[in-house]
Amino acid sequence: MTKPTANPLPALVQSFFTRHLIAARQLSPCTVASYRDTFRLLLGYGQTQTHRSAAQQRLEDWDAPHILGFLDHLEKQCHCCARSRNARLAAIHCFMRFVAQQEPQHLALAGRVLAIPNKRQARPLLGYLSTEQVHAILQAPAPYHRHASASGGRGHHNHCVVARTRKPPHHSPIHRGGPGNEEKDSHSSQAPKRQGHHLQTQRPAACLPRNLIIMWS
Repeated sequence: MTKPTANPLPALVQSFFTRHLIAARQLSPCTVASYRDTFRLLLGYGQTQTHRSAAQQRLEDWDAPHILGFLDHLEKQCHCCARSRNARLAAIHCFMRFVAQQEPQHLALAGRVLAIPNKRQARPLLGYLSTEQVHAILQAPAPYHRHASASGGRGHHNHCVVARTRKPPHHSPIHRGGPGNEEKDSHSSQAPKRQGHHLQTQRPAACLPRNLIIMWS
C-alpha cells in the first residue's frame, strides 16, 4: 500500500516566516507584517477556491493559474491598485524562491510562479516651479523652522536652492550686472555662489524640479 505523501506547505510557511524572514534576512516588522497579510489573503482565497481550510491547503494548489486568479481577485474584487498587486506578488515570489531551495522537487512549480511578471503602473509626472514660485518660497517666513529667528522671518542669506537637474551647456552665458556684461560659464560644475543677498545659479529657477528643491538654514 502506497504511503500518502506529507503536505509540506504548512511547515514551509512557518519556516519561511520564523527562520527565513525574521532570523536569516532580519527584515523589518513592517515588511514581515505585509508578507503576513499577503498570505492571509492568499489562504482565504484558496479556501474559497479549493474548499480546503488553511491547514489543509497543499503546495500544488498554489500553482501559477491559482496565483494569477488571486492577483485578478485583488484587483477586481478588492479594488487594489497595480502597486498593491505588485507588492503581494513580491511576497509570493520571495516565498517561491524559498520553496525552490527547500523543496527541489517543486522547482518547476516555483519557476512557473516566479515567471509571473509585475504589472506596469502609472507614475506621477514631475512638476516644475516657476521663477515667481521659487522667489516666494525663498522669501516666505517659516516660524516652525528650528533655526527661525524670534521674528519668524528668514532671508536669502539663510536659505538657498541647491538642487539642479543638469549642467548647462558650455556656450550658455551667465548675465552678471546687466547688458553688455556677459561672460561664459567656465566653472559650471561648481556649487552656486552667493553675493550679498542674491543667489547666482547656473540655470533658470523655472527649470528646477518641484521635488528637488531643498531648503536649509
